[in-house]
Amino acid sequence: MFCNNFLFFLLPTDCPNEKEFSNQLFISHSSKDFGWVTENLISIIEKHSIAYSIHNRDFELGKPIVENMADSVYGSRQVLIVLSENYLASNFCREELHMAVQREADANDSSLILVMINNLKKKQLPAALRKKRVLDFDKHKKREDWEEKMLREISDGESISVV
Repeated sequence: MFCNNFLFFLLPTDCPNEKEFSNQLFISHSSKDFGWVTENLISIIEKHSIAYSIHNRDFELGKPIVENMADSVYGSRQVLIVLSENYLASNFCREELHMAVQREADANDSSLILVMINNLKKKQLPAALRKKRVLDFDKHKKREDWEEKMLREISDGESISVV
């Protein structure tokens, strides 16, 4: 597999194989949406003991932010993007999104999970994302349905049980 080094020395020259990932999932979100992430994602992920990273807990202090982003995007098996108006308005979030989309294209895999929240509409997304599969949180009326849908996306063929 070949990864495009569009950020020069910050990105790995090869995409990691399954055994080299430090986490199952990296959650990319706007800090303004952290309450939603805690309530609707982290609670599910921790309940099912899924290894994840998130910037406010796992980014290394003193390390350049773009290097932290690259390490998280390329060091996790999947990248879950929480799309909201807050996310799309943030330069840092858009950079993480760009890295994740580039990584998925370079690796030709399905490592990207897109989730829309807060009644965001597909037409508000960047054109490159509009044709991708996007989960719309607001369409799930029951928490159990949302949990099952998320676990299916995260597991990507692995066995993670829904309790």
